[in-house]
Amino acid sequence: MRKIDCYMLKTRNLDEAVEFYGERLGHAMLWRTGEAVAFRIPESEAELVLHLHIGPEVYFLVEDVEAAYQSLLRAGAAPIKAPFEIQIGKCATVRDPLGNILAILDQSKGEVVTDAKGNVIGVKR
Repeated sequence: MRKIDCYMLKTRNLDEAVEFYGERLGHAMLWRTGEAVAFRIPESEAELVLHLHIGPEVYFLVEDVEAAYQSLLRAGAAPIKAPFEIQIGKCATVRDPLGNILAILDQSKGEVVTDAKGNVIGVKR
């Protein structure tokens, strides 16, 4: 695990998330899709992501999800979701021996590209 990529929280409404975290708390919106919106966390490289279907979870950035997933399993983690494709690369989840869910992702396809309003419009290498 290289670093924390994001803290993922679940929301029932993206517009409410934008109003609370963006407008009321003043966090800058980084990107938005139809299912999630991300905000800058001051003094951190990690993002705060509000998602309609996932959360709460912590996502760790790794070099290679396939390799990290196998390493976690060999170390005693239990599989939850095997590596799968996401827009920027791959993702997987495991449960550590203490019962915690660990989500890992890589950016093997690149980083998101946004328009002027923060909407994700693609991926760049």
